[in-house]
Amino acid sequence: MPLADPTPTGSIAERLEAARAALRAYVARIGVPPHDRDDVVQEAMARAWRSRESFDQVRAVEPWLKTTAL
Repeated sequence: MPLADPTPTGSIAERLEAARAALRAYVARIGVPPHDRDDVVQEAMARAWRSRESFDQVRAVEPWLKTTAL
């Protein structure tokens, strides 16, 4: 199995969308009730979009996105 390219690619919008499922799994793991998960994910995605200028494009998007969910 080839190793993943360590340099992230894609627009911020594409990278956020690709990370949506991982974020949903994360909010489940931290104990967000099932009926609130979609709202938490949507709010985190909206906050991430509003803060996109502060995102370092060289870094992975998932850790940065998870901080917006807290």
